[in-house]
Amino acid sequence: MDYLWILLAAASAFFQSLRLAGLKTLNQRMPTLVTTYVRALFGLPLLIVYILALLAVHGGERPELNATFLAYCTASALLQFFGTATLIYLFQLGNFAVGTMLSKVDVIMTALIGMLLFAQPVSSTGWVAILVTLAGVLLVSAGRLRGTLRAADASAVQTLLGRPTQVGLLTALIFGLSYLTLREAILALESGSPLYRAGWGAVTMVFIQFLLLGAWFIVRQPAGLKLALQNSGLCTFIGVTSALGTIFWFSASALQNAAYVAAAAQVQLVFNLVISRFYFGERLLRAELVGMLVIVAGVLLFKL
Repeated sequence: MDYLWILLAAASAFFQSLRLAGLKTLNQRMPTLVTTYVRALFGLPLLIVYILALLAVHGGERPELNATFLAYCTASALLQFFGTATLIYLFQLGNFAVGTMLSKVDVIMTALIGMLLFAQPVSSTGWVAILVTLAGVLLVSAGRLRGTLRAADASAVQTLLGRPTQVGLLTALIFGLSYLTLREAILALESGSPLYRAGWGAVTMVFIQFLLLGAWFIVRQPAGLKLALQNSGLCTFIGVTSALGTIFWFSASALQNAAYVAAAAQVQLVFNLVISRFYFGERLLRAELVGMLVIVAGVLLFKL
């Protein structure tokens, strides 16, 4: 049980990689904001089935969904929405390789903010593992970054001080806070096993996203919902993989420090690269291959 959270984080990363592969195809058919809502619209039914199964296993007893729990779930839902929005904006900027790379420092921000505001300490071994996984992420990004600089004919200083860097750091901050608030939501429940509380956290957060984003789309972009229904097959795939990723992420967060979970989940980059190579036929750079090995080594350090 001590290292179950690592397997759960890796499983979450795997399903999130599958979701991203689906989104890459779906983004060619509909606006990006619509694909963001697909996660909640098509993922919520599976989460409801999951929580009903947990209820049956626990004899129909559910934890009290107190005000603190609901507040943290709402905060996490909103933070994930705004984090996704800033990430989408980041993709619209020129030279966004730097910003994308810096958005991955969410692990460091999660660790620092968790220590300062949420009483989630990080051990010396934990810091080493976090930094090693981050080094792997930077290696994976290095090759793409060099190509971006050459293509843009820009200096490193100009690129590092530009808008993509600012948006990338903001994205990392928002996602880091979302990881911490979702763990606090799980901890706010006073009864049930960690995995049972995680299930309630997952379904509650996605339900809040379903309501908030759904209301926005009905008022502002009703045509977007029709597009989603017209692509129901691919949307269902994205919803299912997103729901499974959420279940495993919340379960891992119920068992371990949010920063550790975020660091272990960096193996998603490994899965992303494998999918890019074998499904989309994209060529992998040497730096990416080395970075993959470093990320895996960093995750294994958590077992020490």
